[in-house]
Amino acid sequence: SIGSFFNTGTVCGIMNNIIADGGLLPRNIPSFVMLNGKNVTLGKGLDWLIDTARKAMARRNKELTSADVELLKYLYDLTHKERNDAITRSS
Repeated sequence: SIGSFFNTGTVCGIMNNIIADGGLLPRNIPSFVMLNGKNVTLGKGLDWLIDTARKAMARRNKELTSADVELLKYLYDLTHKERNDAITRSS
């Protein structure tokens, strides 16, 4: 998000929706989450993220292929624990 303050060394996963609150962001932001201030949630889910990626790529005359979607689904499953741990910590 525009106006976000990332710490040096911050690790930010893929397919995130980051809404800045003016403060420093966490040092670890897992993949496929919505970060609103310090609150980490699943946001609108994987299907919404894929649909958004498809629309963004189409605006650039690119196609999100079935292989791309399968890779994103694989990465979503692979990062399940890290994502859920972050959500639990932020609650």
